Amino acid sequence: MINDRERRIAPTGAEREARKLFRATEAKEALSDYAKAQKAFHENRERLKAERLAREASAETDERVSKLAECAREARHQATLLPAGPVRDALLRKAEQYEAQMPNDPTYTTIEPR
Repeated sequence: MINDRERRIAPTGAEREARKLFRATEAKEALSDYAKAQKAFHENRERLKAERLAREASAETDERVSKLAECAREARHQATLLPAGPVRDALLRKAEQYEAQMPNDPTYTTIEPR
């Protein structure tokens, strides 16, 4: 039986050089794979961040438009309850100001005073 120590023969210069090159190549590949994974991760994170910010901005805009529409409707409703005069006219002007601040919203309809 051959002793394990006898099997371990010092590698030759060519084997050491080959092993050195092989390790360097493996290290470069590993770093390359890691860099690709990091790049993909960061790109995905930035995409998701942009989508989240867009959703939040849209929600804020929707909330603002909803509030303006509510104020405009309420001002017009109050104006319908009043007789013709300066207070009614002021409420209608206020409703128009609210409506002017809203972007074109096809779901919003005004109730014209009688």
